[in-house]
Amino acid sequence: MTLVAFIVLLGVLITVHELGHFLVAKATGVRVLTFSIGFGPKLVSFTRGETEYRLALLPFGGYVRMYGDDIGEEIPEHEKHRAFLEKSTPQKMAIAFAGPAANLLLPLVLFFGVSVGEETVPLPVVGTLLPGEPAEQAGLRPGDRITAVDGAPIVVFGDLLEAISDRPGRPTTLTIERPGESAPRDLAIVPSSTTEPGGRAIGRIGMLVTKALPVVTVAKGSPAATAGVQSGDRVTTVNGALVADRAGLMAALDAADPAADVVVVVERRGETQPATHTITIPGRTAAAAEAPLVATDLRYAVLDADVAQPTLATAIAATRDAAIAAAEQQRARRGLASVDGVVGAVEPDSAAGERGLLPGQHRLVAVDGAPLRLVTELPKALSASPDAPHVVGLVDGDGRPAVFTFLMRASSRRELGGQKILGVTLQSAMGDAATLTRDVSVAEAARRAVVTTGETIRDVAGGYVMLFSGNVGLDQLGGPVMMANIAGEAARSGVEVFVATMALLSVNLALLNLLPVPVLDGGHLLLFTIEAVRRRRLSMEARLRATKIGLVFVGGLMFVALFNDIASFFR
Repeated sequence: MTLVAFIVLLGVLITVHELGHFLVAKATGVRVLTFSIGFGPKLVSFTRGETEYRLALLPFGGYVRMYGDDIGEEIPEHEKHRAFLEKSTPQKMAIAFAGPAANLLLPLVLFFGVSVGEETVPLPVVGTLLPGEPAEQAGLRPGDRITAVDGAPIVVFGDLLEAISDRPGRPTTLTIERPGESAPRDLAIVPSSTTEPGGRAIGRIGMLVTKALPVVTVAKGSPAATAGVQSGDRVTTVNGALVADRAGLMAALDAADPAADVVVVVERRGETQPATHTITIPGRTAAAAEAPLVATDLRYAVLDADVAQPTLATAIAATRDAAIAAAEQQRARRGLASVDGVVGAVEPDSAAGERGLLPGQHRLVAVDGAPLRLVTELPKALSASPDAPHVVGLVDGDGRPAVFTFLMRASSRRELGGQKILGVTLQSAMGDAATLTRDVSVAEAARRAVVTTGETIRDVAGGYVMLFSGNVGLDQLGGPVMMANIAGEAARSGVEVFVATMALLSVNLALLNLLPVPVLDGGHLLLFTIEAVRRRRLSMEARLRATKIGLVFVGGLMFVALFNDIASFFR
């Protein structure tokens, strides 16, 4: 899969780039002698008209060889109209720019292709409410369908997001349809204000269209574990009452008599035949109080002076309280807790890996003093201050609380570009949203393609700025091995991810080639511009010196990329 994805990805990018040069050269009357995908010895070739088309052994580039592109070549007078260097400056610049331009146009085609036609989109039906957020406070319930915002119709969830985003802090009226009610009702709500990285304030109401499923993790030695409940079980009933989501499960457990038995029915993952298990969890029979829970303090790369700072000290205290409260809740619920927040994977070379966090053994319940309601809140909180100390609250596999204060480390994975990470991936159990299948018009698909391509160009350009400003190290550059790994992972993730990856790398190839470095297309544009200003060609000696400079630069980048690829095998 990885090799095939790599060949397809690289083949498309190179072919599109060289095709740009080829088509514009032909359109301006230049004779194209060779169109090659790859370098080195040719594997397959054929000739059509005046051009030889070839596939070469080394697939890491390509070239279009044009008649008259060598300054030392003698061109007969009657052939000058077919020679590249004899063309006008605008024509030569158009040919040089055409390769990068083709790579910039490719994302438009790709994004248009995946957008046009049928799409399945979520409906504005409440799946999960976040505690304490405006949606819960306004009286929304799971299953409510929002049909209008301040009288403006809402059809899909994207409409709702757009409408609410424009109303931070503004009193707003939601029109909803509630199951079991014949008439719609209006609810007053004030969206909270959240600041985006760019500084724009956007509105949020704290609801998800997906439902948090009643999938549990179980503390070792707890009544639930002793009775036979297993981590990963999905609870379907508690004492005969159906539970539809995480909130319903926790409410049912909290409402149960602590001294009475609780009967749960669970569905167990991994079983070859669908089955349910009826399990009786005994109540407390002893009157003796259990020992109070005390949170263990863990640290990584944080000093005593750091944790004594008032802001961090306050966050640590609040996180400790949240971790103890979560552990006490799990104890009161007979050892059961939601699987959301359980560590699913740990990066070995990270703060979490160094400090011993383990998959399936630790559950994150708070970050920087705030309870962790969604697993997505963790990376958002950490990325807001990547260089500052952070604190997370944990509950371990035995149901004991802990507080982990740390500084993040730069990831050793080069595809993350030196991004600082805690080093954990968290589990989450979310159900499907209510959806609608609809047709996307050509105009809408084109609009989306333009917007997404623009965002991709901005992100890639930002990466180059970080690289050349020194904010990202050269150890993040990658060569064929890195590209193959990225292509393989993208292919395994589905068509849309593979398309987005191809678009990203196509833009990357375009911007790389537009750098004003001789031997790259941007270098040719620079030389043609200098010649236009001087009103005469550069001498052969000047061109050779420029070419040597360009070769040193490109060769250096290639050496670093290949060195990083080789070094990755020993990490």
